This record gives sequence, structure tokens and C-alpha cells, in this order.
Amino acid sequence: MDYEIWGKLQECVYRTGISDVDHLVKRVVEEWSRFNHEIISSAVTQWIARLHAYVKADRGYFDLL
Repeated sequence: MDYEIWGKLQECVYRTGISDVDHLVKRVVEEWSRFNHEIISSAVTQWIARLHAYVKADRGYFDLL
């Protein structure tokens, strides 16, 4: 879940150049405030489906693709 959300957020953050750590933090906060929360809902929904598959596989290997 983290990777999907961060990947999309990262695309937004790095649309402009980053000059230093403070600028990076500012960009992350700015973009997070504008972030489409449907992306988060989608990631959570997918994560829940993966957890159900994991339980069904009795903690063994599973593939959702």
C-alpha cells in the first residue's frame, strides 16, 4: 500500500526541482494537501484483498495478478 501511494505522491513532488531537504518537506506537505484521496482508498481496498488472499492461502504463496 505504501509503495503505490508514495509512488503517485512522488511523481507530484518531483515535478519541480528540489533544492534541499527543507524544500523537499515543503513539497511533500503541499502535494499531500492536494492529493487525490481516491488513490488512498483504492490502495487500501487492494491491500485488504491481498490480506484476504494471504489468509485464504493459509499464509502461503498467493498471486492476485
